[in-house]
Amino acid sequence: MPAANFASATIWTGDNLDIMRGMNSACVDLIYLDPPFNSNRTYEAPIGSKAAGASFKDAWTLDDVDVCEHGELADRNPAAYAVIDAARQAHGKGMQSYLVFMAVRLLEMQRILKPAGSIYLHCDPTASHYLKLLMDGIFGKDRFRNEIIWSYRTGGVSKNYFARKHDVLFYYSGGSMFNMQTEKAYTKSKNRKPGLVNYGAGQAMFYEDDNGIYNLVSMRDVWEIPY
Repeated sequence: MPAANFASATIWTGDNLDIMRGMNSACVDLIYLDPPFNSNRTYEAPIGSKAAGASFKDAWTLDDVDVCEHGELADRNPAAYAVIDAARQAHGKGMQSYLVFMAVRLLEMQRILKPAGSIYLHCDPTASHYLKLLMDGIFGKDRFRNEIIWSYRTGGVSKNYFARKHDVLFYYSGGSMFNMQTEKAYTKSKNRKPGLVNYGAGQAMFYEDDNGIYNLVSMRDVWEIPY
């Protein structure tokens, strides 16, 4: 397996597509990406911050992607290109352009990721349904492990629909190794005390902190994390 041709903990600035194309294949263990969401908004850095004056337009047209990338996708991954074409018909050219932008980068991530490596894609319901199909086509549906819901309560609400209070993370992995994580599960029972409790099928250790009595359980795929 090729070794990485860059130093660990290296930070780059610029278009990650150009950077990834300079990396050796199968040399990365873990990828996390928090890309644009196709929110159709322009984001500006806060006044007074070091980035003041900078802005980013998260709205997409065919002018935002290289025409050659369409042909590249059709040749390298027909399944991914079929998803993009379906999105164009159902959602329009803006979604098509956004998915082309994403797909060419996901293809490079698939190339540089080790066979047993893992990738986490952070998105929201704006395009998560299309991105899931892209990931299935590029990384393989058998490598899908979890759809993780990041739930939060901040921000405004609408009078026209349920409050939109979650993001989505898609987790894919080519390996079977998984480092199990635990989280605190607080009990509502007023009679529960700290200590070991025996059940018919096993036992559980309960602890106490400032928020109450809890035990440690396997981490779920719904994460309550405030902004």
